Amino acid sequence: MTLTPLTGDDVDFVFDCLLTLRGQASYSSDDLRGYCERWALRGPTSPILIARMDGVSVGMLTYNRFAVPRYLGFGIELEEVIIAPDFQRQGLAGQMIEQFLVWIAQFPEIRRVQVRTDDEARAAKVYARLFTKTDSMIFTRSMNPL
Repeated sequence: MTLTPLTGDDVDFVFDCLLTLRGQASYSSDDLRGYCERWALRGPTSPILIARMDGVSVGMLTYNRFAVPRYLGFGIELEEVIIAPDFQRQGLAGQMIEQFLVWIAQFPEIRRVQVRTDDEARAAKVYARLFTKTDSMIFTRSMNPL
């Protein structure tokens, strides 16, 4: 498995993956393409990575980088970890995350990687093998709905 930065050719695949996650979208694939052109098509620094096996797209991963000045570095939060339906239940999500962790470890300024989920049935089982569960509380506030 390889992880490659998002390209314009991947946007429809990403849209389909997001539909798998949510079941529906409140925007079109063209809207997503515009978003990607503005924010995510940044070559090697793209926050959206595509997992490929033998040249076939099998999943996607998005991440956010945030400043952690108290540790003189940065943190990474995994946001979306999605395996395309035809490739689910083959252990690929764990492989994709492991590949990401190997890649991100080459940047000495990264102090931690975190992920959160409310999917105890599937995602939490994968994350529990690769991360330490904490007692942190998450507080959110939705802003500017679509």
